[in-house]
Amino acid sequence: MIRVLNITVLLCFGIIAFAQDNYPKISFELGYNNQFVEMNKFNQFFIDSNFTKYSDIDSPFKNIHNFNFAIKVRPKSIIDLGLSLGFQEGFKVGKPMLKTLDENLDLVFTEGYRKLSIKSYNFGIATTLYISRFFEFQNETHILNRFDFGIDLLIGYSLSIVSNEVHNTTVDPIYISEAEWFANDFYSKIGINVEYLLFSKIIFCSIGLRSGYQFLRTNTMVDRLDDYYVKMPYSEPINLDLSGIYYGIYLKFGK
Repeated sequence: MIRVLNITVLLCFGIIAFAQDNYPKISFELGYNNQFVEMNKFNQFFIDSNFTKYSDIDSPFKNIHNFNFAIKVRPKSIIDLGLSLGFQEGFKVGKPMLKTLDENLDLVFTEGYRKLSIKSYNFGIATTLYISRFFEFQNETHILNRFDFGIDLLIGYSLSIVSNEVHNTTVDPIYISEAEWFANDFYSKIGINVEYLLFSKIIFCSIGLRSGYQFLRTNTMVDRLDDYYVKMPYSEPINLDLSGIYYGIYLKFGK
């Protein structure tokens, strides 16, 4: 897989080096989005003190960080198409009060540590339809000739991991335990973007803003033994719901 990715990147750079001003064009995108998430069921069973033995995390997951990279080919001025790779992450840190007994059998409280994290590795096919190209925005005399406006579409697959790491400070040395669950599924995005051409001499470089909605609701989480994670005694299967509105910024360069 790494070899294929390396060959793909080298080919893209080669095409950039020899490309002419006409189409097709190759571009690379680096971006960051603030991704709002639903996560109602997850928050209920992992953070709500009525369901978990820890009551140290008082703020639910409402948003996560989304980093993305894309390689695209633009065969015509109105559309581009390519491979998108993404990484989404969010975490919460708490300091639970742990109970133990001292040598006199008196109750002692010590401050522990817990980190609850969500990571999602994404890959898919992304395309942008540049609606500004249907108008006369690109005329050199037009005030908007350095802007592009587009509609983003993406469909892909997500590999997600939930990790719950606990540091037990009631023993010496400190005991660290970690549990992991996994959840995978298809996902999609739809949004809009506006980008501004910074320069276009030897290569072109643009900066842009985008916003839209991500549809990503996984199947039931499983552990390392492929057993479904079901919260007892409620028999509720727990999944990840990373669906929600996103907004962010990106940088595009190519030839």
